[in-house]
Amino acid sequence: MTMANKLKIYTLDFQIKVDNVVNLSCASRGALIDADIVIIDPEGIAANLLSSDDYHETESYQGRPVLYEDYSHQIIQIFERRNRELNMLLQNGRTIFCFLKPEYSVNVIKDVTQTFKGRTTINQRSVNTVTNYTILPYFPPIIEGSGKEVAILKTNFDILLLPLKESMYYEAYVAEPVKGSTVIATTAATNNPVGLILPIKNGNIVFLPTLRKTVKDSQLLNFFINFSKVIICKSGVTPPPEWCVKFTVPGEKSRMEEITGTEQEIEQIKSKLAKEVDKLSEIQKWKGLLFEQGKPLEDLVKSSLELIGFSVSKFRDKSMEHDIILEATEGRALGEIEGKDNSAINVDKFRQLSSNLDEDFERNGKYSKGVLIGNGYRLIDPNTSRPCQFTEKVIEGAKSKKFALLTTEELFKAVVYSLESEDDLEFKQSCRKKIFEISGEIIKFVFPQKEGISGEHNT
Repeated sequence: MTMANKLKIYTLDFQIKVDNVVNLSCASRGALIDADIVIIDPEGIAANLLSSDDYHETESYQGRPVLYEDYSHQIIQIFERRNRELNMLLQNGRTIFCFLKPEYSVNVIKDVTQTFKGRTTINQRSVNTVTNYTILPYFPPIIEGSGKEVAILKTNFDILLLPLKESMYYEAYVAEPVKGSTVIATTAATNNPVGLILPIKNGNIVFLPTLRKTVKDSQLLNFFINFSKVIICKSGVTPPPEWCVKFTVPGEKSRMEEITGTEQEIEQIKSKLAKEVDKLSEIQKWKGLLFEQGKPLEDLVKSSLELIGFSVSKFRDKSMEHDIILEATEGRALGEIEGKDNSAINVDKFRQLSSNLDEDFERNGKYSKGVLIGNGYRLIDPNTSRPCQFTEKVIEGAKSKKFALLTTEELFKAVVYSLESEDDLEFKQSCRKKIFEISGEIIKFVFPQKEGISGEHNT
C-alpha cells in the first residue's frame, strides 16, 4: 500500500477501512482541502442528512419534503462549505469520485438578504431545492433507473474498470451527453452513461456506477489511486510530492500568513453576522401573525398574549385538548386558534371552543371566557382589506355565547406597539380588559397612537 502514502485520500459518507484513508461525513468538521482524491457517496449524504423524517415539516412543497427552518440553515451552510472545498480542490488539479445514485431532493428555507450601506437585512424567505448532489461544483442531469449489466467502453481506463465489471451495477444514469466529458461505462441495453469523466477547472469529477460491497477495501483503494494516476499522466499535471513542502519560494510564507489571517477575519465576521441574523429572525418572527397557520401560529399567539401580560398555558388529557388557557388579574379565558388560506374562520372551530368551555365548566365548576382567535384569508395582503375573517354563523354564535373574536392581525398591531412602548403597562392592561369585555364582536384594541398595517412601523 505504498501508493496510499503518496496520495491523500478522503471520503464523504463512504467508508474505505484502510490506513491513511480519512473517512468523513458531509456534516463533520473535518476539512477536505488537503486531499488529492475525494470519494463521495450521494446515497450516504441523503441517508445521513436529508431523508430522515425527524428533519421534515409535516407538509411537503411541490412534492418534496421541507426541512425545518433551523435545520435548513445548517444544511445550506454544510453544503456551501463542502462545495467551496471541492471547488478549491478542482482548481488545484485534484480528482473527485462520485458514485451515481438516485437523486434525492428536499426543500430548504433560505433567507434572501440584501446589503445596503454596509447593513445586511433579510428581505424575505424563499424555498429552495437541494439534493444529495448539491455539494458538487457540477453534476449532470440524473435519472433513476437500475440494472445489472454495465458495458465498459474502450478508453485509457478500461483496463482498470474491467476487473470490477462483475461487481458493477447501476442505480441511476446520466440523462443526456455532457459536453467535454469522457464516457467510460454505459448501460448495456440503451448506452446511457453510467460512468464518465468530466474535466472541471484543472481537475476532474469522475462519476461511477455502484460497486457491490463484496469488493475488498484494499482493491477499491488501489482502483481509485491507479485511476487518478492515469488521469494525472493524461493531463500532464503532477501533484506536488510531500517532500516539496520543505522548499519555499520568496513571498510564499507571507502570502500564506496573509491568507490565514484573512480566513480568520472572515470566520469572525461570519460568526458575528450569524448572531445578528438570529437576532433579526427573532424580531421578524412576529410577522408570522399575519400569514402563519397551525403550530407556528399557535406559538406566536401564545408569545403575543404573554407579551401583553397574560399567563398562557395549554390543557391536554386523553380525551381533549385546549389550544390555550389565558389567565391574568382581569380573568380566565379559553382560546382556540385557526388559520385559513383563502376563507374565513368557520363554525367548526367555534363548536370546538364551545365544547371545550362546557368540559372545562364540568371540571372547574365555573365558566371561563371564550376567545376565538383567527387568521382568516391569511394569504391575502392585509393592506388590500381582507374580507371579514369570521363567517356570519360564527359572529352570530359568538353573540349568543358572549365569545370574543380576535384576529391575529389585530394582535400583531398590539405586539408592534408593545415592543415600541415597553413601559406602557396601561395599554397592555387595556388589551387584556378588552378581551374580557367584548361579547360577540371582533376586538379592536385602542392604541395611544393608531397606525395602519403599512408604513414605517408596519402596524
